[in-house]
Amino acid sequence: MLPFVGLGIFIFTTLLSQIPNAFNYPYNVTEEQKQRLYINWRIYLSWLQTQMIYFFLYGVWRTAQVAFGKVDGLGIYTLPIFLLVVFGTTIYFTVRGKRLYGENKITR
Repeated sequence: MLPFVGLGIFIFTTLLSQIPNAFNYPYNVTEEQKQRLYINWRIYLSWLQTQMIYFFLYGVWRTAQVAFGKVDGLGIYTLPIFLLVVFGTTIYFTVRGKRLYGENKITR
């Protein structure tokens, strides 16, 4: 089941990244900013896809190891490391997106 969930997430994020209007931009964004923000979020989705693929591959590998009786489970550090990596990436690209939005911002 795990490989199919991973494949579904991969297909969904790939399709989502191809639709520029699917991203939620601030209402007063210029076309130049919109293009930079779109590129930023496409890069973010690529990183997120890669992280998900590796996590699901690791999960499948560890499940096989459990089935062969070599290990007892995923391990105590798997979930904290995964959450740290995913949230770290999300925070990084959110801050980067805010910085990109702030550049050349029209002030009144």
